[in-house]
Amino acid sequence: MHRRLEDPRLLSLGQEIVARLRSTGGRPSLTGASCKPKVSLRPADWDALKALASRISEASGRSVTPSQLAGHLLAGCLRDLPAASTLDASRTGDGSETPKV
Repeated sequence: MHRRLEDPRLLSLGQEIVARLRSTGGRPSLTGASCKPKVSLRPADWDALKALASRISEASGRSVTPSQLAGHLLAGCLRDLPAASTLDASRTGDGSETPKV
């Protein structure tokens, strides 16, 4: 990283994203990311992604887009959730989930 990121979480996030960036001649994309859906965000969330992507880009010397950052963050959140089969097994007859104790 070229410029120090003061927050260790942001430093780690930047290192993870930069490590996943791959170029095949065009704009670099995240390794394994081939689906490009449209996702609605609040303007404030998009502004936050732009600001964070800019800080990571400046610190790493690599161009990180807000969309790449969003995709990486979403993938991390999904990894932290239980598997879909676990969620399906915990549903009650009315479609709601049973509380986890």
